[in-house]
Amino acid sequence: MAIKKYLWILISLVLVAGCESLEDTYSDYAGDGAIRYLGKCTKVSVAPGWKRLIVKWVNNVDPVIDKIKVRWQVNDMKDSILLAPNTTEYSIPDLEDGNYEVTVCAIDKNGNESLANPIFGRPYTPTHETIISFTRLISKHYFVKKRLVLFFSTWQENISSAQLNYYTADGNVKTLELTSELMQKKYYLLPEEIDPDKPVILNREGQVEGCDDLIVFDPYQLSRDKLYTSDFKHWLKAKYGQSEISEEFIESLRELEYDYSLSSFEDILNLPNLEKLVLGKNRYLRTDMADQVPQSELYDLERSLFVLDVANTVCGLAVDRYNKHYIPDENLPAYVTKKSNPTQPALTCLDASTWEYTCSEEDKYPYNSNLENLFDGQLDNWWQPELISTLARTYEITVDMKQVQTIHGIKIVQKAFDKADSQSASLMPGMIKVKVSTNKISWEDATYVEENTIGATNGETTILYFPNSPDVRYFKFIVNDQVYGQNFSVSLAEIGVF
Repeated sequence: MAIKKYLWILISLVLVAGCESLEDTYSDYAGDGAIRYLGKCTKVSVAPGWKRLIVKWVNNVDPVIDKIKVRWQVNDMKDSILLAPNTTEYSIPDLEDGNYEVTVCAIDKNGNESLANPIFGRPYTPTHETIISFTRLISKHYFVKKRLVLFFSTWQENISSAQLNYYTADGNVKTLELTSELMQKKYYLLPEEIDPDKPVILNREGQVEGCDDLIVFDPYQLSRDKLYTSDFKHWLKAKYGQSEISEEFIESLRELEYDYSLSSFEDILNLPNLEKLVLGKNRYLRTDMADQVPQSELYDLERSLFVLDVANTVCGLAVDRYNKHYIPDENLPAYVTKKSNPTQPALTCLDASTWEYTCSEEDKYPYNSNLENLFDGQLDNWWQPELISTLARTYEITVDMKQVQTIHGIKIVQKAFDKADSQSASLMPGMIKVKVSTNKISWEDATYVEENTIGATNGETTILYFPNSPDVRYFKFIVNDQVYGQNFSVSLAEIGVF
């Protein structure tokens, strides 16, 4: 019993020592008393403005609050401001672009700060993508001699005002007010001559979504760099071999021929010395097809007619139109000369009777596509693979002329058929690839482009001239299946080599 009594006494002493140590620890952490936290600001929000951030919050009723501190930082830049304790809003001014971290906290007289949660905001500045993409109202413009042509985009209700400032040829400064009424015209020729050496400046004021500030956009100077449509660039390469469009070449053009469908004629406004536009001269149609409308089309007729009027008024442009290409007769301007079906040049095609030719897609017995009809010099027969309902095919027709010859070009003729034959109308190809070789190992494109446009009307003839008249022994003619309903095939009447 005595031993148990001593054990209990020992345990009690240990516990007492432990309690004293724990109490000392609490005292160490608590210092002179309990920690008191300042009442923090709540409902903090940050809204973007023009080169500023608008910060709002709700103050705490804590009576010891002496100041409100707003702090902001982005990257290595930090700044802050102390405000009166009853302040509930502050605009951070003169900001550059960036995603700013903003905090709002209360401060007592001893400098103690309340807890604060960071809020992020980004001001609207000239480099903000929303500002950069804000409408300029003018989708395209052209400087034509001493005149300015404007193509308008759509008026937007968030535009407060817009003006175009320019110098007239006699040195006066003038302003064109851009309004919703003016922009309904879509296209506009500035009525007076401008000074070609002075800038043309667009000024705008407006608003963007989520910003209450009226934004005064930086002045925008209209560029004098020339921009060309993809149609025009492709056509210059196909016809003239111009992969890069130089100003020297553009200034050298006195006459321009268009033959196939395109978006519009607007690129002629970039040609300062153009005297004549020739439309459809190189499309050789069957006589009974020449009166059909239209063969070559404009996808934006209204814009093209405006462009022709400007070019005729400012530059004196003359226009020849063959057959019914591009412009319906009811829209034909008085300065356009109507021409009939062009006469094919006299070409002597090589005798192909001894040539060998093969096709990558072989006929499946008993069907016969009559590949030999392509080179027999007869226009009343044709080549046509079997009509199938599986995947579309690509045909690579290889020709061996048996000897190297100097070639100037080829003549391609579409199948002639009855006007009611919808199948034949659907199977005419509109593109062909032509490659040449002397050794059947290395192949080159026969023209300036890999894929050549060919006329696709009933019985139409297309002539493709080869640059530099190369020496050739082997040809590859590559065409793709066309679609008829849910089936595939293609047809051609003749390929002549001259």
